[in-house]
Amino acid sequence: MSAAKPRPSKASAARPAKPAATPAVPLRLRSLLYTPADRPERYTKAWCEGAADAVCADLEDAVAPADKDRARQMVVAALRAVPKAKALRAVRVNAIGSEHHEADVANALAAGCDLLVVPKCEDAEPLARLAARVEREAVGPTRVVAIVETARGVVNARELCAVGGLAAVCFGAEDLAADAGLRRSADNTEVLAARQWVALCAAAAGIQAIDMITADVKDLARVEREAREARAWGYRGKMLVHPGQVPGVHAAFRPSEAEVAWARKVLAAVDAAHVGAGGVVLVDGRMVDVPVIEQARRVIADLA
Repeated sequence: MSAAKPRPSKASAARPAKPAATPAVPLRLRSLLYTPADRPERYTKAWCEGAADAVCADLEDAVAPADKDRARQMVVAALRAVPKAKALRAVRVNAIGSEHHEADVANALAAGCDLLVVPKCEDAEPLARLAARVEREAVGPTRVVAIVETARGVVNARELCAVGGLAAVCFGAEDLAADAGLRRSADNTEVLAARQWVALCAAAAGIQAIDMITADVKDLARVEREAREARAWGYRGKMLVHPGQVPGVHAAFRPSEAEVAWARKVLAAVDAAHVGAGGVVLVDGRMVDVPVIEQARRVIADLA
């Protein structure tokens, strides 16, 4: 007599096995635009228009404590009403350990947001637990973006950026200034070391770094200038607080005509000399080896 086949448990029968995850395409966000979570008419329109690369319904700083539950319901309804959009549909939840964090995460994952943005990240272990939870519970390909914006977070940035499942890290200057007692200035000197350190930590971990906001929404020259500065330090995008900032930021993260011409000349010379995998070639009297070739390839990639 053959043995009876084991009966599936109720849990396994009720929930089909989650398909194996496919390798995620590296995230590239030139613009992460924040909008108050209790203004769904703004972010649903921005999702559909796609002017910004990602549009974030902000449940944290942009919503008063008494309104957070109502705003969360609005975000869930909006995500379900707009299941696909031109812009990535992001949700900034309240910080890990805060009163509203658990409900924010559970609802955002169930509604299928594209990006889960986590503010005030300070320690790797709780962030790793959250990233693992997203992998288990998300109904779609939700990706985690961490914000480093406190003194403790900056000190621990290397460990935070190394958390598995993290897609990008943002640097937040305003909260850092408040936390560390810094006096904000027009030239951002007081956050220079932290700003560059977070970008280096992200590069070491192989994830994208996204630069701080520019709070002065009327000074469009400043936001573009700060974006160009950030790009020179390795940032690939910037957080924004107004739609009017999007065009200048996208222009700043696009290589100039001179950069593109240089990169194409380098890559043409490399191809002609067959030194792509190693070796040296001269271009306009300058030695070109593997690190320079990689710089040229990145310039061309940033045109996409």
